[in-house]
Amino acid sequence: MTPFKAMSLAQALTGGVATTWNPSDKSANITLSLANLRASGNGSAGSARATVSKASGKWQFEVTARQTGGSWLIGVGKIGAGLTSYPGSDVNGYGYHAGNGNKYNNGSPTAFGTSLASGDVLGVTIDFATLALVFYKNGVLVGTAFTVSSGTYFPMIGAASGTGALGDLNTGTLAYPVGGFTAWN
Repeated sequence: MTPFKAMSLAQALTGGVATTWNPSDKSANITLSLANLRASGNGSAGSARATVSKASGKWQFEVTARQTGGSWLIGVGKIGAGLTSYPGSDVNGYGYHAGNGNKYNNGSPTAFGTSLASGDVLGVTIDFATLALVFYKNGVLVGTAFTVSSGTYFPMIGAASGTGALGDLNTGTLAYPVGGFTAWN
């Protein structure tokens, strides 16, 4: 008889991968649900980091938007990226604004993509050989947003002032896998 291996809800929901938003590494203004895969805002600024970081290789994760527009961001950040604001609010983080498609680093917005609607999937890739941070919307290339500084990065989600469910993290079976990249796990 083969022993049964228990799987957490997060692993079941992510195709066996246990990378989630980290309940121990987030702002009090961000709440987590759906086995720590869904992040929600309470109307005040704050962010959450994922449980797994990367410093080499070619990696991809996705976030499915759970609201249309809003003042919230998806991106990556180092351990030094602040959690009291949004991804991209300081030099240690980079973000894509769901409400207008702007890209952010060090608090500075630059026109880049388009807004997200509920159900849209924002794909994020980072290639540590070239340091290219690239965004995709529903599998379509938006573009290379930044050449990031070298270091160790976590997926991040956060709000400048967004309320309600923001987005769901996907690091398992990706909806829109990008060739040459491995699902963040």
